Amino acid sequence: MAKIIGLTGGIASGKSTVSTMLLQKGFKVIDADIAARKVVEPGEEAYLQIIEEFGQQIVWPSGELNRERLGEVIFNNEEKRLMLNSIVHPAVRKEMIKEKEEALEIGRKTIFMDIPLLFESKLTWMVDKVILVYVERDEQNKKD
Repeated sequence: MAKIIGLTGGIASGKSTVSTMLLQKGFKVIDADIAARKVVEPGEEAYLQIIEEFGQQIVWPSGELNRERLGEVIFNNEEKRLMLNSIVHPAVRKEMIKEKEEALEIGRKTIFMDIPLLFESKLTWMVDKVILVYVERDEQNKKD
């Protein structure tokens, strides 16, 4: 039976470093941030729903979402922010589950799901175990 392991941690805690290490070791890592970018690419279902809800003014001439403009629309409007989240979050979960199922179909035995807000988003149901990447605050605040 395959193991699905959640990878989470605070901002600048080293999650990306751990993910890179896991990838280098040959593990499948499904990244929530990558999935979030993918589901809002032109032509994707969530993209089309966002355009329908927020209008063409949040689209660049190239067809890509104008994230800055979309941010302005939702920044001080809780209703609009919640609407955007109600479109994007389910699409991200669906994409991650699809990637997991594909990995299982080809026989992967261990799959990591890099989900920064795993507990806050109540997504622990998606994983069997959790690895929390932690670093002391003084290390976390250091600049390169």
